[in-house]
Amino acid sequence: MQTQAGILVPQRPERVVAKCPEDASEKQKLFSLLLNVTEACNIRCGYCVYGGTYPGKRQHNNTRMSVDTAFQAIDYLAAHSAQAEHPFRMLGWYGGEPLTNFKVIKASARYFRKTFTGLPSQFHLTSNGLLWDEEILDFFAEYEVDLVVSLDGPKPIHNRNRVGPKGEGTFDRVMANLDRLRARHPGYFTQKVTLNAVATAPLDLVELDQFFMQFPVQVSISSVEPNDFSGDGPEPIEAKGWSQMREKFIGACLERAFDTPEFKARGYNFVYYLFIRDMQRLHQRNPMPGFEAELPAYGNCVPGAERLFVNARGGFETCEKTDGSAVMTLGTIATGVSEAGAASIYDQFNAMKNDACRSCFNVRQCTMCFAHAQHGDGFSARKRAWNCAGLRRRSKEMLSLYCEILELDPQALDFTTKKMT
Repeated sequence: MQTQAGILVPQRPERVVAKCPEDASEKQKLFSLLLNVTEACNIRCGYCVYGGTYPGKRQHNNTRMSVDTAFQAIDYLAAHSAQAEHPFRMLGWYGGEPLTNFKVIKASARYFRKTFTGLPSQFHLTSNGLLWDEEILDFFAEYEVDLVVSLDGPKPIHNRNRVGPKGEGTFDRVMANLDRLRARHPGYFTQKVTLNAVATAPLDLVELDQFFMQFPVQVSISSVEPNDFSGDGPEPIEAKGWSQMREKFIGACLERAFDTPEFKARGYNFVYYLFIRDMQRLHQRNPMPGFEAELPAYGNCVPGAERLFVNARGGFETCEKTDGSAVMTLGTIATGVSEAGAASIYDQFNAMKNDACRSCFNVRQCTMCFAHAQHGDGFSARKRAWNCAGLRRRSKEMLSLYCEILELDPQALDFTTKKMT
């Protein structure tokens, strides 16, 4: 019965690979640019990958993208998006703290809209929330910027790592600016702001949940990337309060709390975004009868096909997660995306031994990407193994949660087919 349902299959793939597409039309499917407008930052977070302790990563410096480079990158997108599958074009700004180069952000936003007249434009930016004057607040609202603001939690937690150049905490200033934005543009704040907490030890999920209830917005939680894989990598952070969050999510599903976007104002925003991606992936999966001999898997994007990360000097890279790595370089604005460079990324990634993937229960749901293995100027099998173990732990827990909810109510997760904002 389980075999007929596609739960168990009698065979396994002969090889699991990250598959490099050979279709030449991939060159015309760009729809998104992420501009690294500056490598400068006005604070010094204890866990920052640009703080000088990560092999192969750049360090904080005053390099800034010029307006001309930004415009050339937008022109490149326009010239290579004829067959884009998305009905919009997207521009993002990265740093450092992007707002230290607000001049380029403003100019590129205007030029982007002008270049793609007739198509919806979407903008996104991640900020530490400190450099916001009234002009910047109004810019966010005018361009409907999807804004991610770094806020690690209550004051003692936030100020543990997010400090200024002299070690001073930044919590009070960030909170004051969030209040200003919320008062000046309340509708924009609710619809377009995401608060992101970086998880560091000691981690108390109940404390974070209670803190973020005051904000009726999306909340995400991200992890710190280890910087040393000379051994097996660090032990995962123990999350206090996991069982309480789990029970809260189950209760909310059974009560249909997530059926409308009002859940964010009812204190369910943190717990919703803690679990929703995994629940969506499981609930919307496509059951398969078996495995092909060579299984294209993992969560890799196609480098340079749909999205481009443009560094401050005009170089092309795969994404911000691999910023500065020699192995992930794709070309420049002048030379374009290198097919050989993209193929080399696949070759080096697939060259790492991955025999265990053939028998892994999570192979079809695996989100392993190039960034999970990239370390320094190459790929690290140890880093890949460390991330693999974490992904499998997460998948086991999420599969258990998913089954428990559906055993209680088979329709309780139908809301996952809706897009909540």
